[in-house]
Amino acid sequence: MSTKAVSKAIEIVKRARDAGLVDGKHPAVVAATAVYVAGILTDEYVTQKILAKIANVSEVSIRHYYKEFMKLVLSTPFWEFLRAPLTAFWLICL
Repeated sequence: MSTKAVSKAIEIVKRARDAGLVDGKHPAVVAATAVYVAGILTDEYVTQKILAKIANVSEVSIRHYYKEFMKLVLSTPFWEFLRAPLTAFWLICL
């Protein structure tokens, strides 16, 4: 992944932490989900299956957290999405 994607994943984890979404959650699932969401936003998509194997967590856990993290990302002001590629923005809107 590019440094842009890694930076986005770190930003997502920080926002999730600030919103209280990571309290009591398994750190590997949080990290894998942040990387998954960052990959979508930066057009560097990595499958849940690959991330689950790397992080040694279940795909179901990533899917569950994905929904929570996307709610957080979607609550971000619109202009923040202008940093992401247009294709990723449309993927989120569909």
